[in-house]
Amino acid sequence: MSVNPAFLVPNYNHGGALPATVAGLQRFGLPILIVDDGSGAADQRVLDQLQHEPNVFIERLPVNRGKGAASMHGFRWLLQRGYSHAFQIDADGQHDQQVIPQFLAASAAAPTAMVGGKPVYDASIPKSRLYGRKITDFWVALETLSLAIEDAMCGFRIYPLAATCALIGRVRIGERMEFDIEILVRMYWAGVPMQFLPLAVTYPQDGVSHFKALRDNLMISRTHAKLFFLMFPRAPQLLWRRLRRLWIPKAMPKTLSAAVNEAHWSQQQERGSTVGIAILVNAYRLFGRRVFSALLAPVMLYFVLFNRTARRASQTFLQRVHASGSPALLRPPGWRDCFAHLRQFGEAMLDKIAAWRGEINAADMVFEQQAELQRVKQNGRGALLIGSHLGNLELARALSQYDDVVVNAVVFTEHGQRFMDYLKKQHPAVAAHLIEVQDMGADTAVMLRERIDRG
Repeated sequence: MSVNPAFLVPNYNHGGALPATVAGLQRFGLPILIVDDGSGAADQRVLDQLQHEPNVFIERLPVNRGKGAASMHGFRWLLQRGYSHAFQIDADGQHDQQVIPQFLAASAAAPTAMVGGKPVYDASIPKSRLYGRKITDFWVALETLSLAIEDAMCGFRIYPLAATCALIGRVRIGERMEFDIEILVRMYWAGVPMQFLPLAVTYPQDGVSHFKALRDNLMISRTHAKLFFLMFPRAPQLLWRRLRRLWIPKAMPKTLSAAVNEAHWSQQQERGSTVGIAILVNAYRLFGRRVFSALLAPVMLYFVLFNRTARRASQTFLQRVHASGSPALLRPPGWRDCFAHLRQFGEAMLDKIAAWRGEINAADMVFEQQAELQRVKQNGRGALLIGSHLGNLELARALSQYDDVVVNAVVFTEHGQRFMDYLKKQHPAVAAHLIEVQDMGADTAVMLRERIDRG
């Protein structure tokens, strides 16, 4: 599918911010369509000046009908002139245009998808707006039986025009403030793929807002009620779609958009609770590893079913294993393979605890660099051991049995703070051999070098 995008800027009385918004967009070399939604005389004068700018097109609606009406007029206008995607951007300048190349790259990599912004707000956002968005997120999740729509109100989106115009030609969609919400829910119902990327959003102190609290909140509430009841006849199809994604994982090539959207592992929030960790560990102490493994099964099943990030990472890895021709996975991976893969990480947690409790000794390990370790020790300096998930570096604690070698662990704790706190509470001696770091920057490197020099 060839990709031929253009910017679409719906405008209603934002003449003060519109020239700066357009000037910023011109840096990217794409056509800019401004659809004016019946603005006043002052804005008309601004538009008269902008229409002489290169690659800027103006469409003027005679009366104000709403942002949705202006957007849908722009969709049809662009599709009729051969454009494939409409990059909709609000005229008020509250969105960070620096991320536009990332959004365009994501759209080019997945041309059938709707690529939307997931706002990252600063302190300027009014609390009423923030809470209102959270309420909308709740209703949208019910209306789609999914968390696929990560933000339904941000006006920074790339629409695939063929699917979008087919939808608005088939059903009637609200033309005012409810438009952004309703069109995303209906596109999800229609099976349009969706991706969401982080987007910095600032609310200018002198910004112009056309949101009428009573009128627009009533309109949005009515739209949510309508979509909620329309969801029921679609529920079997929506649930089946989710089940298919869980049980029949398909190949998912790693696109730029996915890379942007997924946080680095050290920044992902920890799941589970300290109570859960304690239950599993105490089961291991009282009944042994077999009972621990049995209790671990429903925990890992929960991750497969409800932790999309972990499930997607596992599926992507297993698909690479299969594609490599590895005898370990000759058939395409399914949900059972994902479950077994994640369960191995749970078993590794027990290995960590056993290692720190001193229950694993040198005789239980295969260590191929013993001579190198002795050479480093005789030099009187330390060394930095770097491992991978092909092994379990926590088991390096057992190396301390080689002629009193001291082994400290460099650990990222932001993504596993509850686990580390539990470990230190149960085994206070652990804390003396932990080097907790936030990142691997210059300060950390200097600190590690000093410790190595001290042996």
